[in-house]
Amino acid sequence: MAPDILANFRESLRDEGRRAATIDTYIGAAHEFLEFSKDRPFSSRPENVEAFLRKKREDGIGGTRRLTLFYALKKLMRFLNPNFEKFKFKAPSRERHLQPSFEYTAVEQMLERSRGNRGDWLLLRTLFATAMRREEVVRYRLGDLKFLPEGPIIEVRGKTGPRLVPIDEETARELKKERSSPFPKNASAVTRIVNWYAEKCGVRVPRTGSHALRRAVATYLHEQGMDLRQLQAILGHRNLHTYRRLHPFAKGAKK
Repeated sequence: MAPDILANFRESLRDEGRRAATIDTYIGAAHEFLEFSKDRPFSSRPENVEAFLRKKREDGIGGTRRLTLFYALKKLMRFLNPNFEKFKFKAPSRERHLQPSFEYTAVEQMLERSRGNRGDWLLLRTLFATAMRREEVVRYRLGDLKFLPEGPIIEVRGKTGPRLVPIDEETARELKKERSSPFPKNASAVTRIVNWYAEKCGVRVPRTGSHALRRAVATYLHEQGMDLRQLQAILGHRNLHTYRRLHPFAKGAKK
């Protein structure tokens, strides 16, 4: 019976226009579950899903993988029983990993090595001075840099809306000399540049080097005594919970 269920389930996923990779993932989950519950009554399959996920947790399977299994099996339950609405238990929580960061000494090495290329040097220096996301730095325009009595600032157009970020005098003066934006036009190029200098300096490169540089700024500013609310505003996080989740030092720190 299981092969017929899997074949028909696969066909229904294709009819929905699911991608091949998603179909394979769902079929794999369905196969595991059907093997697990083959000796159990058909009517208790929703309860079997909860037992199946509990067993996966006991086996050390991570929350992200268990969440994928949950949604795959929810789709299977609806395929087997059109009247099925939802499970009576909560979905597994997705794992939140502390994100990697560069050490401050590594950032200094990268800045020193990039001095032979003004564009790369300005990019790295600006990223470290402002903690901009890579998607934000590629949107930079000359008019975004402003010199105020309190000091220079950059107007950053971020995913949570525009924000004003202070920038040091030296970096601001160097940016002022440019007649057009000195930064790459796409975000992936920003990551390639950051990763290239990190590798040349013998620094272990995280999956997204430009974001690790952003977290290095947060760590540095925190060590200089900046409170979490100010850091939240500079980094452009919508709420403080996001900041506390991503930065280990933020837990229990002064608000």
